[in-house]
Amino acid sequence: IFLKYIFKLNSVWLNMAWFIIMMVVASYSIVDSSGINKKRYIFSVTAAVTLSSLGVLLFFNYFVLGLKNIVEAQYFIPIGGMILGNSLKGNIVGVATFFKNITKNEKQYFYSISMGATRQEALLPFIKESIELSINPTISSMATVGIISLPGMMTGQIIGGTDPMSAI
Repeated sequence: IFLKYIFKLNSVWLNMAWFIIMMVVASYSIVDSSGINKKRYIFSVTAAVTLSSLGVLLFFNYFVLGLKNIVEAQYFIPIGGMILGNSLKGNIVGVATFFKNITKNEKQYFYSISMGATRQEALLPFIKESIELSINPTISSMATVGIISLPGMMTGQIIGGTDPMSAI
């Protein structure tokens, strides 16, 4: 119901405010589900989610869709929601894996530091593993998008009687 009014008003400021609320909720969900200290990491996670999601969203709306108003509510909010929603699982898996591995292998980390490794070099194995585990679900989904995801996304339109080619 609320989106109906946002779409009708189509105010740049209201659209941005709604997207900021979506990013804060997504960031809180990532921090909460990852089991890390909320007070310590909420700002960093929110900044990362904001920069990446907003960058991809604005790029997509301008270059792919060719919109003159790249924050038009009809596109900005649903596509932004899809970007945030699709990145949630990967972010949760990546952040949780990274912190669990650091905690579990603390001695390995400190050993690398004591042997002259920089902080980045000592963290690299943990970063690689967390990134790999976080992108695996996305890669798997992308590999099957035409067979599994697209028909699922079009369900409402197809059930409503729309031709599958139009629904795509």
